[in-house]
Amino acid sequence: MLQKYTFQHHFGDRQSACPLILTTFRDMRKKKPAVSREAVIVNELGLHARTAGLIARIAGQARGAVWLSRDEAAADAGSIIDMLILECTKGTRVTIAAADPEDVELVDRIAALIKSGFKD
Repeated sequence: MLQKYTFQHHFGDRQSACPLILTTFRDMRKKKPAVSREAVIVNELGLHARTAGLIARIAGQARGAVWLSRDEAAADAGSIIDMLILECTKGTRVTIAAADPEDVELVDRIAALIKSGFKD
């Protein structure tokens, strides 16, 4: 089950027109992803807007949901904002998971991109 949080929930009085949808890693594990890979963020700047955009572009080609997770949190890999909320700095171990087994190539491409330091 997805949990909805708004900026008001996270940042006091600030409100947002669109809620952020986050899920815990435990909730994602209950869905038993069809395929998953692990990778470590190796670039100096960690996961930032440009690098999250590269992941989102690949994840956008998926047939089913693709998630990027760290520790106990997971984010939609198709959403740059959701991935930035994970705060993945250099050295962070992440898991890339997909709901559809036919997305294995995309998961492998995302893992390879992360392992390469986001080099095109």
